[in-house]
Amino acid sequence: MHVRDVKWPAAPRRPSESRWSGRLTGLGIGVVGGVVGGVVALAGWLGEPAAHASEARAARDLPAVEAVTEAPAAEIEAASDSDEDSPATWWKRPTPMDPADAARHLGNAWADVLSERASAKVVGVLWAQWALETGRGRWMVDYNFAGLKGRAPDGGSALWWTWEETEEGSRRVRSRFRAYATPEAGARDYIDMLRRRYPEAVDAARRGDAAGFIQALDRRGYFTEAPKAYGRAVLSLSREFMRGELSSRFPDA
Repeated sequence: MHVRDVKWPAAPRRPSESRWSGRLTGLGIGVVGGVVGGVVALAGWLGEPAAHASEARAARDLPAVEAVTEAPAAEIEAASDSDEDSPATWWKRPTPMDPADAARHLGNAWADVLSERASAKVVGVLWAQWALETGRGRWMVDYNFAGLKGRAPDGGSALWWTWEETEEGSRRVRSRFRAYATPEAGARDYIDMLRRRYPEAVDAARRGDAAGFIQALDRRGYFTEAPKAYGRAVLSLSREFMRGELSSRFPDA
């Protein structure tokens, strides 16, 4: 995701090449599935307090993920080699972000777009998706908070390698993702996208309902497949946020 006045070099290769795009690939679903599955397995997903520590550990170590979301078809295009030298084409730009900064930007964007103060529950749900999409900010690029495809409102975009499902099976392609000049722009576009296309997800976020948030996104076609493991990870991360110090920076619901 997007926007640049300079052509940036490609981001360094990540330790994990796994990707979210309908399904986990790269190192293999066995590795990533084991990590995400650990969120659910120990002590039972909704089980005893002992499960909380394992959930937090597993969520903390989740690898970076890419591009789960789908923009309208007209906004998505696989890049061809001829795009390389186009002035409108940009390489993705590393924009790592601290978790506290991400929470602040998300809270401010919610207030700006929806004209209501963001509660700790709201920010916890939004922050959880951000953390999963960006490896807790370590692998964030172009200030894209949630792997949004297409072009930013100002036209900013970047080419990412990702995995897409086709009739012939999975294939690795370069697709266009939204890119932003500032974190404020990225956070606002993310919240505005939720407001316009996923009102039920916004309502779930208001309740602090991470599971309902992911289900609402799924019902409206946000994902290429039913994102069960993704949803479990977001739920775990939102619980972690609510138990942590960051939640105290926002008002109670």
